[in-house]
Amino acid sequence: MNFAPNMTQIYLNNIKSRIHDEQIILIARELIHQIPPDFNWQKTAVTFRTPIDSDWPQLQKIITLAYQGRYANPHEKHTFSLGEIDVSSHIRTIIAAHPLVAHQKHQPAEIILGTVRLVPERLELFDFFDIDGGWPAQYQNQTPYEFERLAFHPLFDVLRDNDWRAFILRGLIHQALETLNLETAWLACTMNPHVKKFMDRLGIKTQEITAATMRDNDIIRYQKQHWPDYFAVARPYVIDKESLYVKTK
Repeated sequence: MNFAPNMTQIYLNNIKSRIHDEQIILIARELIHQIPPDFNWQKTAVTFRTPIDSDWPQLQKIITLAYQGRYANPHEKHTFSLGEIDVSSHIRTIIAAHPLVAHQKHQPAEIILGTVRLVPERLELFDFFDIDGGWPAQYQNQTPYEFERLAFHPLFDVLRDNDWRAFILRGLIHQALETLNLETAWLACTMNPHVKKFMDRLGIKTQEITAATMRDNDIIRYQKQHWPDYFAVARPYVIDKESLYVKTK
């Protein structure tokens, strides 16, 4: 996987044209310039694991850029979080969260290529959406889990490389299947239309929970105002577990 230097500049110019937050622009520049010119892109060299302490600063920047740079209101300055909670802190301290990263080492670089987390019981979609009969009636005796905070290194935006994104997400999912007991889990996620298309291309089957309606409160209104391209169009979905077991190519 190779890219010309002007491709990074085109990407950064695009960020600057959409985002008026200098901090986000600096994060984008730092992450892109973090990649050594001779970085050896090999799928066999990628490891999937839980984050270690040294991952968190880079992980926070990747998540912040992924959501702030893509979905946020471009005329406002704020960090992607719930209740203004620091992103990495929120990932680490939420009860029973299971964050995962795709990682590749290339001296002296330690590159986080992508990340997602699984959260049991305390699902965000339960806070965002309401449903007649209550959510427990949906998952009954199963343990509810939610896939949250999917984010990729911005280099894949530079390259417009969905093949690597697909490989990384599949790897993260398989790592979750290996480390967590999901046989009796009810898996769900909240997606906007373009993420839904990405999941469809991967062959991950999802079914919209059409009976769910987005709540109307101060938190929801805040989310819609600050991230209109995400929360204003997001919908809850149940994930077909069988479709997760397709082998990573």
